[in-house]
Amino acid sequence: MPLDQVIGALDQLHRLHLDLLEREREKKEKIIRNDLEALNAVSEQEAELIEQIAEAEQQRAAAVRAFLRAKGLHSRTNVTVSDLVKMVFRAEERQALTEARDRLTETLGELKRLNALNQQLLQQSLTMLEYSMDLIAGAPEEEGIYRHPVKQPAAPKRQRLYDLKA
Repeated sequence: MPLDQVIGALDQLHRLHLDLLEREREKKEKIIRNDLEALNAVSEQEAELIEQIAEAEQQRAAAVRAFLRAKGLHSRTNVTVSDLVKMVFRAEERQALTEARDRLTETLGELKRLNALNQQLLQQSLTMLEYSMDLIAGAPEEEGIYRHPVKQPAAPKRQRLYDLKA
């Protein structure tokens, strides 16, 4: 039955997103530990999962088109699961479809939250790296800009640990 295919596709998307959520959790730990090699490996796994999710999404769209054809409706491009719920009249089918949608929505929300956290952690890591570089090499100065020798500010230049011009 076409509705079973839609629910199956939603469940498959849910499982793939749960796997992606687990990779995001691993990624968070790798960012915190500053383990760049492991972070790269996790990112590669994420890329593979995203490809699988794209394929599963195509299967879901095909299942929705089949369901609409079975109902005698023309396939619209933007049919949501909520639209499908309105087209289902049997209570148990409607319940199964609604539960599949809710599980996927909940997982997507958690994935979005964790992704935002990882972005913040990466930004903080980059800020700390920049700060560390400034401590070692000195703050970036505008040495490449020409100024008239008389009009230059009298502020002393910051002493660097390394001679960048050497």
